[in-house]
Amino acid sequence: MAPLAATTSMVVIFVALLAVPVQVASDRELSPAQTGSWIVALFGIPAMLSLLLIWRYRQPLVLTGNVFVWIYLVRLGSGISWSDLVGASMLAGVIVTTLGPLRLTRFLTRWLPSSIVSALLAGAVLGFFIDLFSALNRELMLVGATLVAYLLARSAGRAWLPPMLPALAAGLAVAATTGQLHSVPGTSVLPSITLTWPTFSLTAIATVTPVVVLLMTLPTNIPSMVLLENHDYQPPKGVIGTVSGLSTIAGSLLGPSATSLSLPGVAICVAPETGERRLRPHVAAMASIGGLAIAVLGGVAAHTATIVPRELLVAAVGLAVVGIVANSLGSATRGPLLLGPPLHLRHRHVRHVPPRPRLVPLGHRRRNHRLPTPRTQTIPGTRLNQPPLTGPRIASSSPTGPSRPVRWILRCRRSSRATTVTTRWLSTCQR
Repeated sequence: MAPLAATTSMVVIFVALLAVPVQVASDRELSPAQTGSWIVALFGIPAMLSLLLIWRYRQPLVLTGNVFVWIYLVRLGSGISWSDLVGASMLAGVIVTTLGPLRLTRFLTRWLPSSIVSALLAGAVLGFFIDLFSALNRELMLVGATLVAYLLARSAGRAWLPPMLPALAAGLAVAATTGQLHSVPGTSVLPSITLTWPTFSLTAIATVTPVVVLLMTLPTNIPSMVLLENHDYQPPKGVIGTVSGLSTIAGSLLGPSATSLSLPGVAICVAPETGERRLRPHVAAMASIGGLAIAVLGGVAAHTATIVPRELLVAAVGLAVVGIVANSLGSATRGPLLLGPPLHLRHRHVRHVPPRPRLVPLGHRRRNHRLPTPRTQTIPGTRLNQPPLTGPRIASSSPTGPSRPVRWILRCRRSSRATTVTTRWLSTCQR
């Protein structure tokens, strides 16, 4: 997969995922202005922040709206008002912003096994790949032509020809021939920005806020950073958490949003098929520019699901995640499953590791330590050749130097036996 093919796949995923917020807007009967403003919050603000992070750190840091939160809003229904959802998502952004200085993200990314991250990525995108065959069952001609064009372009192996471009061209041609491709409605191309002021209710805070915080952290930000570290990148963990939270707070004024790293986007950028390492930040930057273009053309993007057949979008997303499914499943099953940071001993054998220093208790005296012996005089009339009643055998001493019994007494002066031994030795000498 060339860099152009990776960029095309990411932009196709962004366009296809527009169907989720469009469905939420249709269920809640939002106005076109509210829908366009929400698309700007989901794609425009994260894309601008992503470009800044890529320029600053030279890493493929792709920020988008959290897809898991979109799906959660679809399942949530219309039981909570739109302004209450805005307030709940804004509070979730405040919580995620405060988690950065606590270094909780660094702890989790250090101890989370990479095999679990790969399995989580495979589970997140495997549903899109399965939906490809469901769409093929419903629209055999449309999806079949798209799939055949993709396989032919991939088998050709041309770096200048991304497989997604012939697949989309074949799908659009079949859709136009069969009358499934509709015209663009007469609406403004640029979105009209409408602010939604938040309201805070206990029900929305207790129901939505904890779920949004978990979905922004566990299935997206942390696995994406672990994936980057597995490819020898050093993502700024605290900065990413803070930027995600601030973007969520600012974007919630346009609609309930949650900004985080795109796990499929990061996986596409760091894949070996993307190309050289120096080109991967450029791929992420071009994908962010594509997301920014979607936000600028929000008036047309809001009607994407009605212009293009849904089966074609589903097939395009399924083909775009083929490489992600293959790489993630291979990494998850390859192992090993290690909990915690591995111990790296580079340029050093295990036996060359210095031993742990032995702890010496306080008051302990080394065996070979000798106390300085003071100058003493020999006591006349004593029998030094006779050993004491208890203690080691005492030899005779020189008349000009300190005697061995005296040195032995000095060594034992801090012992509990010093007084008893000295008394018995003196009594022996007086006999």
